[in-house]
Amino acid sequence: GDLPGKRVGTTTGSTAATWLKDHEIRPTEFQRIGEAFAALERGALDAVVFDAPVLLYHAAHEGAGKVEVVGPVFRKENYGIVFTPGSPWRKPVNAALLKLREDGSYDALVQKWFAPK
Repeated sequence: GDLPGKRVGTTTGSTAATWLKDHEIRPTEFQRIGEAFAALERGALDAVVFDAPVLLYHAAHEGAGKVEVVGPVFRKENYGIVFTPGSPWRKPVNAALLKLREDGSYDALVQKWFAPK
């Protein structure tokens, strides 16, 4: 609700750009998200809208002390891994991902890489 009338950046062709335009917010579009972060940090933008993991990582590392992630996720999207048909990697990767979730490793990785320091 705070974004209309603000200078908002995102990447060209992203789902974030589509979401913003669908909500009558005209974003400044960049080829790379790093360009949007740089514009935000120099004061040329008021906000950057993009994938939550990317925003959280930036805020916890390069942007630490300069930017913060606020508000809810606007549109939940999942990531996937694509293999060629019949790939021998599909089952081992699925098993490894399931194990990471079950043993708490996934949550530890999220804390390590995406939580504010």
